[in-house]
Amino acid sequence: MVSVITYGRNDSYGYNLAKRAALSINCIAHLLDDRDDEIIFVDCNTPNDIPTFPESIADTLTTKAKQLLRVLRVRPDQYERGKNGSKFKVLEPLCRNIAIRRSNPANRWILNTNTDMVFTPLQPNTSLSRLVADLSDGFYELPRFEMPESLWESTDRMNPAETIDHFRLWGLRLHINEVITAGKEILFDGPGDFQLCLRSQLIDIHGMNEQMVLGWHVDSNLCKRMWLLNGETRTILDRMYAFHCDHTRIQTVYHVAGKSTANSIDDFFTNVKTPYIPEQAFCWGMPEEPVEEFRLLDSYTKRMAIVLEGILPGMQQPLSHIAIAGNAFDASLYYDDQHVFPYLADIIVNSPPSSNVGYLGNNLAMLQMLADFRKGLGHLGIISYMEDLLLLEGTNRNLHVPETCCPLNEEDIYRTCETFVFDFGMKNFPSRINYDGFRVPEHCRIVGEFARMISRTIKHYAEREQQALQKGVLLRPFIFVGCHNTWFDQYVQSLFGCALTPTSTYVRHGFFRVDALEGSPPVMTLHPYFIGDMVEEFVGWISARIGKPISVREFIAADVLYKMFTTEKDKKKALDVFETLINLEAGQGLLALEIEIAEINGVPDLAEGLRRFIANYQKRAYRNG
Repeated sequence: MVSVITYGRNDSYGYNLAKRAALSINCIAHLLDDRDDEIIFVDCNTPNDIPTFPESIADTLTTKAKQLLRVLRVRPDQYERGKNGSKFKVLEPLCRNIAIRRSNPANRWILNTNTDMVFTPLQPNTSLSRLVADLSDGFYELPRFEMPESLWESTDRMNPAETIDHFRLWGLRLHINEVITAGKEILFDGPGDFQLCLRSQLIDIHGMNEQMVLGWHVDSNLCKRMWLLNGETRTILDRMYAFHCDHTRIQTVYHVAGKSTANSIDDFFTNVKTPYIPEQAFCWGMPEEPVEEFRLLDSYTKRMAIVLEGILPGMQQPLSHIAIAGNAFDASLYYDDQHVFPYLADIIVNSPPSSNVGYLGNNLAMLQMLADFRKGLGHLGIISYMEDLLLLEGTNRNLHVPETCCPLNEEDIYRTCETFVFDFGMKNFPSRINYDGFRVPEHCRIVGEFARMISRTIKHYAEREQQALQKGVLLRPFIFVGCHNTWFDQYVQSLFGCALTPTSTYVRHGFFRVDALEGSPPVMTLHPYFIGDMVEEFVGWISARIGKPISVREFIAADVLYKMFTTEKDKKKALDVFETLINLEAGQGLLALEIEIAEINGVPDLAEGLRRFIANYQKRAYRNG
């Protein structure tokens, strides 16, 4: 009989959005009893890594509401294609048209409304379905009565029958039922909260006007066009009242007094001469776009737990313990796969089912769980992995790579994937136990090469994201596993705006920072993975370089001189310090170490500058005095 159409986004639009939306949806569902009735919610432009708005309030919806509710998810990239240049994050006519296009063709009526409305039949225990069953063809409006926020907040969102009774009583008892009339085309002020249309007529006139890319007057435009089509606008005020849950206690983009975000009333109402919009006759409602649809059944809302339970074996002991006291730096590179995976899955679960994921790392067990998880969700997108990283120096070669994964090079992964997972796990490479008992990477070539390759790819992708941003293309999400309290962490956060997630998750995620590549580019600290970062390790490197042992005291003295040389602003004093430094064996070794560190960390200009200074000094030996 009726398709009720609403729309929104998982944000905080107006005051107490979750309460008023659940209250409204539950009350509308309570009034529907025809077998073909439905409520369609178009979730528009919610970020890919979070659930839709109906999912976020599912536990506050009645069983009947969840049975009637169809959720159509319009992803951000789809919204970009359909928003017609709108500056807003949600576009009402586009959302309604997507729903109209996909509504149940068995239903005679479509009710355009919003998730802040409560309808009260004048005759108790009468359904909306029965109220409209015998209506004559036409277009129907209702005035809306403003229900104060403190009143609707006091109701029980899970008891729609009681709420409807309260609203019916308060309207009369508290002097709320005031009708504000308007012109013959719209009849009442604020006509968009109850617009009952024949489905066939909405389709005939090409839906809502998608040229209306600002706010306001979308409802008035429909009124004018329906009036031109039918010759009148009718009302069912003798059968039902409509109450609006006021939410202007907190200002929104559309409700700031004195600021206009309105479509032109002249263009879209006063001067409208025809009900039809031939310009969008074949494209309204994005008919060729595959729009995700689901219902709030347990099999969907609890899908993450269901799939994870099929992948993870469960803990053998009730507790696991990880210490952070002492020198635990870089210990996160040896995270527990099964502990960390639920936090990675928590980000992946809401991604588009058809999207491709790029995996860049060396942990085949994590890649296997990621493939199993997406398969369990029914996702059809491919997981592409960078073979040079996954199979670095023979690691993982004798193990089975999931069939749903395919090897691609660095550039093709960026070009074809919508989400990127960078996994810093190093459990396949040489490690050692540090003096506080933590497992950390051994200082060696393979460890350093892995760190160099993965950090270089991160920078490359950041540069590509900057180019995409300049072209107006949507940025893509990046996920970093094993990042916390490592040398990678500062580098990642200098390039990507990441949430400060708890240490126990071992996962960071975010998008490219728009200011990341302004000025000097960030430098990844790589030398700890090749040489080390402790004084004793520097002493060992220098001793090996000069062919004789030096003491820690000699190294510290040389290091103090080097810092004085690099910070001294007086040229003569700096040269005096340098001459003292270069005449020490430990000093010569330290200069060689600084050149080596600069080259390892990808700052060749610094290395070459120091090398050239030493050569010039030796050509014209400087003498004190």
